[in-house]
Amino acid sequence: MKPWVRNTVGVLCHVPGIYMLFFMAFMILMITNAPKENGHGMPIWFAVIFIFHIFVMFLMFLLMAFFVIWLLKGITLSTEAKVIWAIGSFMIGPIIMPILYWLYLRKMPDGPYFFGAPLSEASPQA
Repeated sequence: MKPWVRNTVGVLCHVPGIYMLFFMAFMILMITNAPKENGHGMPIWFAVIFIFHIFVMFLMFLLMAFFVIWLLKGITLSTEAKVIWAIGSFMIGPIIMPILYWLYLRKMPDGPYFFGAPLSEASPQA
């Protein structure tokens, strides 16, 4: 795997988990400090939070696709383990993606490919 791809994914896979903590704290703050009377429209910070929320959701979809392709192509785990990691990345992605990075992706050797070895070399031949 190319080092810049590995490092970029390593940084980006931590963003959804950090944002999840921020979003929960933000929601608690909004609920506890609800306005007592009608306001004069939507504040600008609400629009900024909404756009950032959409960005993080799009980032999570891209990371899920990356990790599924990487699991299928470039790692030498059993098929059962690959399926469990893939389902985990779909179900609890903000938690599983950093774990996958620190356990497997960080240790991959440098190479010319984006997702590890080419498909013909990664799969065992009968």
